[in-house]
Parts: sequence; structure tokens; C-alpha cells
Amino acid sequence: MTARLLSGAVSALALSSFALLPLVACSGDDTPATPDASSPTPTATPTSTPTTPPTSSSVPDAAPAPDAADAQPATIDVTVAFAAKVGAAAWSCTATYPTMGTTPVTVEPKDFRFFVSAVRLVKKDGTKVALTLPDDGKWQAKGVALLDFEDGTGTCTDGNAETNTQIKGKAPAGEYVGLAFDVGIPFAENHLNPATQPSPLNAMQMHWSWLGGFRFMKIDVQPKGAADVVLPRFNLHLGSTDCVGDPANGTAVTSCARPNRVPVELAAFDVTKQKVVVDIAPLLAGELTANAGGPPGCMSGKTDPECSPVFPKLGLDFTTGLPSGTQAVFKAE
Repeated sequence: MTARLLSGAVSALALSSFALLPLVACSGDDTPATPDASSPTPTATPTSTPTTPPTSSSVPDAAPAPDAADAQPATIDVTVAFAAKVGAAAWSCTATYPTMGTTPVTVEPKDFRFFVSAVRLVKKDGTKVALTLPDDGKWQAKGVALLDFEDGTGTCTDGNAETNTQIKGKAPAGEYVGLAFDVGIPFAENHLNPATQPSPLNAMQMHWSWLGGFRFMKIDVQPKGAADVVLPRFNLHLGSTDCVGDPANGTAVTSCARPNRVPVELAAFDVTKQKVVVDIAPLLAGELTANAGGPPGCMSGKTDPECSPVFPKLGLDFTTGLPSGTQAVFKAE
């Protein structure tokens, strides 16, 4: 519209200027007579020089209005894909994995699920931008997503057929080079009555109790020794411990001394091309042939001896349950 308005103004100016030219020509001779020496020198009367109208090339073109189809969107849809592995091998309910643990054994998968929250995209300057996770009625609610790799087949007899290996969200349009998230559920959502919460915050197979909340990560395997001798199961159940309160009787949980949430940051991650690979082999590198105390495997307690080699692989301090060191489970591929 701006470009059209300028063109009309120039045309009007040109017409008005040229309309004056005949009037100027009629006001006197084109070549005045040479004055007589005795005559007083006449005073020249200035005449108006017609203004040359600017050509269209002299008028700067107005910037074209951006086409709606070419305009940058305010937000973008983002899908973050995950893949489960045991070392170099894909994790599957129908596979077995040899030579696992300090005393080498073969393990059979039983279950593999975990929650993620506080998902952020990372810019070049290190700025983290929240990825908003919409509720989908099944795998995402209240900013929390459940990843579920077991499908109920093979040796995964504790599971179900449905799986979920991605999270979906929205973020401001921009250039992102990395990804960050927490393995776990935020405190406020972790200690509510699961019977009144939307899915997946009502997944009872991931729930401990109102006091302890949810298992943030559940990785169960069945070790087998020589000649397929069945050994005690090894279950890794990561969640908050040493919590204070009695929510079942109306006293809200006020704190958990050992939160046990795992912060993950992948500094170089192309969300359009790469997957977040979750390699559980480092978590199965300890002693799998015997259980030294408590329920089989690691139940996240500070006195559970099977947790001692597991927590550092998750980047957690075993004593405090707080982030410490570098995790060795999540990577970009």
C-alpha cells in the first residue's frame, strides 16, 4: 500500500508542473531584445523554472510487506525422540544381554520406564528455554512425561503393550543446539493422590506411596548364571527418600532429604536429527549375583548397598541424593 501511495503522488506532481509551462511561455519573448546603450538597463524579472518531476527511479521503493506464509512463527512444534540401549545393542523385551555385572551374568529385561520433567532447549549462548509439554491425556500431564520402552512381550511380563518413546512440546522459534531435562517428577506433583491425577501421574506401576511419591525410573532385569541358574532379580527403582509428612492421614509432605532427581544436559543435540539414547549398561555394571540387603536391587535408600555403584553413573551423590559429577547414561546419537 505504501508503494502505491508514493506512485500516485509523483504522477499528480508531474501533471501540475507541466500544466504551468504554457503560462510561463506566454509572459514574454523567448529571446529578449538587446537593450540600447542609452536606455536604462532593464531589471531582469526572474521566471519560475519548472521543477522536473522526480522519476520513478528516484523514489525509493518501499519494503514489500512480508507474505503471511513467509513470516516466522512465534512458536514451533518440537518432538524429542528417545531410544533405549544396553551398550551397543538395542534394548528389547525379546533379547538377552550377556556378560553384565562385576561377576558376568546374562540378564533378561523385565521393565524399563522413567519420567522426565523440566524439559528445556539450549541456545548457543547457554540460555535454556522451556519446552512446554501439552497434556495429551496419556503420556504427558502437568509438564511431566512418561517414557515407556517395555511392550509386555518376551520376558517383560510385568508390563503392558503400550509404549512411548518421545515427548512433544512447543517452544519459541529460535536456534537451539542442546537439550536439558530432569529424570523425575517435581516435588509438588510427586506427593499427590494418584487416583485423582491425570495420566501418566496415575500410573500405579510407577507409584511407591503418597509419602515417597513415584518411582522416577524403573529398570528391572532378571540375572541368570551358568546353566541358566536363576539369581535374585535386580530392580533399579529411583525415587525420593527420607520424606517428611503423612499425606494419607492429611499431613502434607513438606520435604524429602534425598530428592534423587537426575539432571541431564546434552550440550550438543540436534533435536531435528538426533535421539536421546538411554544406555542402561553402566547401571548394570555392579554386582548382580547377590543382594546384600533390603529388597533386590537398588531402592534408592542411603543404606542400600546395591545403590552405591549406581548413583554415580546417574550423576548423583549416593549420600545426599543431590547432583554430583557427570552422568553416564544419557547421550545424543
